Amino acid sequence: MANEITVDLAGQSLTIRSEEDGEYVRKLAAVVDRKIREVSKGQQGVTTLTLALTAAMAIADDLEKLKEAGKATDGEIDRVSSRIEAELEQTGSD
Repeated sequence: MANEITVDLAGQSLTIRSEEDGEYVRKLAAVVDRKIREVSKGQQGVTTLTLALTAAMAIADDLEKLKEAGKATDGEIDRVSSRIEAELEQTGSD
């Protein structure tokens, strides 16, 4: 059953229906609100919609960079694991 959670984004109250825990939804809203405030610095006369879309792009950028970093980390783990296995095989055959 969906919960109704009220959050504050960019000074606007928003009720969200979600299966997720209220604390989790509020945590996500805080991340979005922080990003909106970050992208709004130094900008005047910009609509809330423009700020929200800019924040969404910034969050998507953060997510993609994290995904790429995760892939790079996975690749490095695979390389190190292969080297360890090769060393163990070589040591075991001595």
